[in-house]
Amino acid sequence: MISQLRGTILEKEASNIILDVGGVGYSVELATNDPSSIGQVGNEATIYTYLHVRDDGWQLFGFAQKEEKSIFEKLISISGIGPKLAMSILSSYSIDDFKKAIAIEDADFLASVPRLGSKNAKRIILELKGKLLTEDIHQAPYLTEAKQALQNLGYSNTEINKALASCDGEKNAEELVKKALRSLANG
Repeated sequence: MISQLRGTILEKEASNIILDVGGVGYSVELATNDPSSIGQVGNEATIYTYLHVRDDGWQLFGFAQKEEKSIFEKLISISGIGPKLAMSILSSYSIDDFKKAIAIEDADFLASVPRLGSKNAKRIILELKGKLLTEDIHQAPYLTEAKQALQNLGYSNTEINKALASCDGEKNAEELVKKALRSLANG
């Protein structure tokens, strides 16, 4: 298994690089919504990789962060999610936005990825809920409590998920609800 490569970037496109490692050029498909985080042509870069082996060939998928690679591996373990679709998901959202969508069960947000669909978005949430740690581990229980409070006020799940997705850094359910209500009022 090739789990990491360090070398000089020979060529770079939006979703692919060729990395020279000891005179061998590796073609690596990138999953990043910020290609500049990898580096520029001629610079040295370290890429965390996943080698996907199939009957018809091998393919290297590359990630700027270990966490991206970890989420990729979790995604491809889900029935119906292959490497290309997992890369598309990781390239569409930041890691934090993706984890927040899972935490608040926002299937509509995830389903906006081309070729993912609502059914697969719901499957991803079901499979990954509780397996991904949010940046602030204490925030996740408050999300559930805040979501319940907003449901009790008569808001739909779609409205709630959209409002909670805009909330950052709150440390308790009360703060989340206040900020979400402001977001809902502003429309």
